[in-house]
Amino acid sequence: MVIKAERLEILQRAFGRLEYEQKWMTEVQETSGWRDTKKTYGVNWSCAGVQPPEVVFGMMMQLKIAKEIAEMLNRMNIEVDKTDDDMIDTADTYNTWINKMMDSITLGEYDKIKDFLTK
Repeated sequence: MVIKAERLEILQRAFGRLEYEQKWMTEVQETSGWRDTKKTYGVNWSCAGVQPPEVVFGMMMQLKIAKEIAEMLNRMNIEVDKTDDDMIDTADTYNTWINKMMDSITLGEYDKIKDFLTK
């Protein structure tokens, strides 16, 4: 499935903002090389040292969500289209989509993420 590069970038930035703003310790990252036509994804988590049980529980939930998103992306057999995306034409639109993806990630709304990527 061919997906616009900007949309994948928005998904990555949403994970980055979750990590920074909400102290998430996990994110989905590309595991394929930059030259590879087919993209693959995995889960990265930060080394957090010794944590109390409630923090570990939250991290487990984050890992579950990130794992399911990475699996979904890998099932989509993504190839990147680097042409401009007409739907993302301003910085405001870009930031709005990042916020929507952050919400979808935290709520585990995988269908919304997939719909955004494939529109």
